[in-house]
Amino acid sequence: MGISERQLHRRFATAVGYGPKMFQSVLRFQRFLYLAERNNHRPTVADAAASVGYADQSHMTREVGRFAGDCPTALPDSAKCTLRFCDLLRHT
Repeated sequence: MGISERQLHRRFATAVGYGPKMFQSVLRFQRFLYLAERNNHRPTVADAAASVGYADQSHMTREVGRFAGDCPTALPDSAKCTLRFCDLLRHT
C-alpha cells in the first residue's frame, strides 16, 4: 500500500473514529445482537459466542458487558430496538 502500519492505523482511526481492533469488537457485538434478534430459538451462550466469532463464552460475556452494561442472556429481549451496523450503511 505504500504506507506504514502505524500510518494505516491512524488513517483508519481518523475515518472510522477508533482503531481496527475496536472496530472488530463492535462488529462482533453487532453480529451477536443480530443473531439474538433474528433467532426465535435461543442458542446457548456458548453456541452464540462461537457463531459470531468470540474466542469463548467468557470473552463474549466480558465484551457484551463492556458495550451494553448487561449480561448476554439479558440482551435478546432488548436487541430488537438496537441499531444494527447494516442500518448505518443503508442510509449513507
